[in-house]
Amino acid sequence: MLMTIVLHTPVWVWFLLMYLFYRGYKGMAEQRVEFRSLLLFPVALILFALDELYGKSALFVGIWLLAVLVGTLLGIYLFGQQIERAYRDQLGALCLSGHVNLMIVLMGLFIGHYFVSVMLVLHPNWYWNAAKISLTGIGCGIFLLRNWKLFLQYHHIRLAH
Repeated sequence: MLMTIVLHTPVWVWFLLMYLFYRGYKGMAEQRVEFRSLLLFPVALILFALDELYGKSALFVGIWLLAVLVGTLLGIYLFGQQIERAYRDQLGALCLSGHVNLMIVLMGLFIGHYFVSVMLVLHPNWYWNAAKISLTGIGCGIFLLRNWKLFLQYHHIRLAH
């Protein structure tokens, strides 16, 4: 059964896994964060969330909002200190020290989404939809907070110079 699930997974999912692994791997070393890249990922996550919430009841919107709050709190815990230690290099980019947290979050969200999506196909129930929307909300909360704090840090360091 596991082999059937893997073989019926769309190819783009494996490319997404490779990309997320690559981003997580890069996050373990010191990295430069360009200002314009701070908007891309959160916008993509919000569009993904809106697509998942389309046509759902207010209960699912409430679940998503609660999950965003949980994700925001997780984001503070996981990325707060790393962002506070950020500095600006000679080219003006914001530099973050490397940490394994980004890899853990990206792989955790991917594995969670993959598992819940499989369960949703095998057993279509409201609670698997709620779980999927919750994972999307947690991811949105984590990365909206992370990128917002990076944005603030970017301007804080910029104003200090």
